[in-house]
Amino acid sequence: MRKFEVGKRYESGAVKFEIVARTAKTVTYKLIQHAGRINERAGEAKKVKVKDWGDTEYFFTGIYEVMA
Repeated sequence: MRKFEVGKRYESGAVKFEIVARTAKTVTYKLIQHAGRINERAGEAKKVKVKDWGDTEYFFTGIYEVMA
């Protein structure tokens, strides 16, 4: 099963999400804008519930669905 790892970045479309913290049922993430560029910036940390989809985990931010 693919799981979210702390410190790793995951992509959904043109936006990247960095996992800051993790528990068994939740992840805390930061939205990264302009990843890898000189004007890269991170949004505030938000906590969401992790859901299971077959052999992978995912979470929904309200706009983006991010899969491990």
